[in-house]
Amino acid sequence: MRVDFERQKEPPGPAPHFAQQLRKWLIAWADRNDYNIYSDGLIVRTTIDARLQQMATQALMQQANQLQGIANNAWSGRDGCGTDSEVFRTFMRESPEYKAAQDAGKDDAAAMKQLAADRGFMRALCKTKTDVQAGFVAIDPRDGQVRAWVGSRDFTNEPFDHVVQARRQPGSTFKAFVYGAAFAGGMKPDDTFIDQPVEIPLKGGEIWRPNDDVPPTGKPMTLRDAVALSRNRITAQVMEKVGPAA
Repeated sequence: MRVDFERQKEPPGPAPHFAQQLRKWLIAWADRNDYNIYSDGLIVRTTIDARLQQMATQALMQQANQLQGIANNAWSGRDGCGTDSEVFRTFMRESPEYKAAQDAGKDDAAAMKQLAADRGFMRALCKTKTDVQAGFVAIDPRDGQVRAWVGSRDFTNEPFDHVVQARRQPGSTFKAFVYGAAFAGGMKPDDTFIDQPVEIPLKGGEIWRPNDDVPPTGKPMTLRDAVALSRNRITAQVMEKVGPAA
């Protein structure tokens, strides 16, 4: 007789990202209070509303899938995931593979040519940059209880929790209002600003120097590309021109 052991796959459940977060909290709580969460017979009740959780999951998947279709169409042409796209060339230059090529002694043109010839790299970069993800959490404002929690479109394929793990800076959230005010005031997506170091005086003599993940190019950049690349230096210049009153 031979016995083969195989780990049984458990269904993720209706709120898997929330369950993962709860498990982390429970383990820490059990360690502090000398409990074993697996063998001491604990009964855990959460504030998740099963009906709202199902609605939230369906709504997020529907909206994200719709946006994914739009993204796929937008990036599928010649100006999409290829060297003809200025935005995608920037993505290539921001990649670790580009840095490795430069560290190996290749100049910009040679490094870009090497990456462009690597179909696996180009496909992977395209998917990473165009894959739409989302997170959703519903909190009852009366008591702060979490009623629904959806961390991604599909927990099995994307266990990364966009509710608690995606540390997006508040400034990027605010950019929509800056550009909205700019367009309402007459600016156009094709208007350009120089991607250069910016210094903005603040109260108390402090200086705000917005920065980005990549050095300034010193070249004109359209507002369209500034939004797509989430450029802080350009946004700061737009904000100065629009004015705080807008």
